[in-house]
Amino acid sequence: MNLDISSILTTARQGTPTKDDLMAVLTPCLSDWSNHPRYATATLSALGKKRRPDLVELVLECMEDARVEANVYHYSVAITASEKAADWARALQLLGTMQQLQVEANEYSYSAAISAAEKGGQWQLALQLLSSMQQQLLLPNEVTYGASISACAKGSDWTQALQLLVELMDGKLQLNVIATSSAITACEKANQWQGAIGLLEIMFQKEVPADTISFSSVISACEKRGFWELALSLLNDMRSTSLTPDAGSFNAGISACAAGGQWRIACDLLGAMPEVEATPDMISFSAAIVACDKCEKWTLALCLLKDSLAASILPDTVLFNSVLHSLETTGNWRLSLAILREMPGRKVPVNELSYRATMGACRQWPLAMALWQEMCGVTSPSAISASSCILICARQGAWQAAVLLLQQMLEKIGFPEGPSAFDALIHACDREGSCHVATQLMAEWGQQVTALLGSTGDRPGLFGCGTTGSPP
Repeated sequence: MNLDISSILTTARQGTPTKDDLMAVLTPCLSDWSNHPRYATATLSALGKKRRPDLVELVLECMEDARVEANVYHYSVAITASEKAADWARALQLLGTMQQLQVEANEYSYSAAISAAEKGGQWQLALQLLSSMQQQLLLPNEVTYGASISACAKGSDWTQALQLLVELMDGKLQLNVIATSSAITACEKANQWQGAIGLLEIMFQKEVPADTISFSSVISACEKRGFWELALSLLNDMRSTSLTPDAGSFNAGISACAAGGQWRIACDLLGAMPEVEATPDMISFSAAIVACDKCEKWTLALCLLKDSLAASILPDTVLFNSVLHSLETTGNWRLSLAILREMPGRKVPVNELSYRATMGACRQWPLAMALWQEMCGVTSPSAISASSCILICARQGAWQAAVLLLQQMLEKIGFPEGPSAFDALIHACDREGSCHVATQLMAEWGQQVTALLGSTGDRPGLFGCGTTGSPP
């Protein structure tokens, strides 16, 4: 007899059910299930549709205690229930239980377990299950290959993804959009743009309907290689079909234009999104701002930042840093400083690049030094940031402050990767008549040492300099 699962669900609503609780509900049916296993399958399937893999597993345990044989179909339903509930660990546990009870798994059991592992981010485990399945001479089906290729995509294993796709086609199975799109995604993540485009062409040849994921992944692959024209062409092809680009498709196109320095087209794409009911998000605005930054369109970058905030977009550090970077060469330090101060109020983390870009806009060395000190209290700056601050001080004639900062950099950070800080400081010292300091700097740079001094202890400043010229 079929069991109305409402009685099981009612028991579950009263608290965490035990095996005894469920046994009291199942006892009238268990003897009938021995003769009609399909009734048990129906009950397990109904519970699985309710996303209750815990109850499914408990029913299986009750069946075992009552010596009602659970067959491969029962366990396959149970594994599928775990997969639908995103419980990959339970799915693997059930597959292991089958082996312990000598219930021979079939392709459906393995397919469900592979799908559960893939959805749970366990891509290596999913591929191991596929290997075990093939060792047992079980033939994977379209679902198995789709989940396995998707697992390869998550692991950026594009060669394995293509190999599995070839196996699918060699096995005379129906090529489907899930398997092909997953293989395209794997190529995109591995920067294999030619493979991604080739797979899209195969979809057209085999009359497999491409979806937005397929197009977006190929566009993104082109973006990573800087092929903005090809990416734009693919986006236009997509828009000319029955497919409507989503935010991900537009974001990939905008990012491609940003990589190619095409700020006008990037902004046009951003403006076209609402026309197809694609809502711009943080990635959309950030990519467009990056495009403006690369082309030194700081006023437009600032407008886009304001638009994103007005649209209640939750900004991130990359978005703000792109605007700060675009302002760096303008000398508009007041505006840069205002944006830097805006970040904490919007709960956007400030990092080294935020401070470095703001320092770059400074035309007053005391402000640059103050930002440097503040940066040291927030993060561990690199030699690049220290060199930037040294350059600002040196160019404004504050060579003593620059020397002290150089000493701090060498002692706590390390030797700069390039000579720019030394060069600027040498020229500054020379201009101010401190030839002995300039000579010493030239000698030290020529030797390419990693530190000019050891521990300072009670020693005076670098090269005998005092603190004159240091920031207040």
